[in-house]
Amino acid sequence: MIIINSMLRTLAFTAAFGLVSSSAFAAGSGNNNNTNSPAQLQCKPGEVVKKKWKNGKRVKYCAPRQESGLTDDELYEQGVALAKAGHYDWALKVLAEVKDQNNP
Repeated sequence: MIIINSMLRTLAFTAAFGLVSSSAFAAGSGNNNNTNSPAQLQCKPGEVVKKKWKNGKRVKYCAPRQESGLTDDELYEQGVALAKAGHYDWALKVLAEVKDQNNP
């Protein structure tokens, strides 16, 4: 329960920080396109973005989060991207898959 409360606080802070700073980043950045976000790749809720080599190219595809084999850092990155895009429930599910819940 403590871990989930901590994740909710982190998610709320991330969302609030994203709303406050989004205009500053938009003005200074020409690329707001996060292609590592499951929502950007049009994955189904509960899926994450995986990468693999196919015909000498790195391709991205959607995979169930429980079977993804992604590292904690990759899951965190995708969870934050989902939260910033407003997909809070989906973000919490992805962040719940992080194995080391004590790593800030």
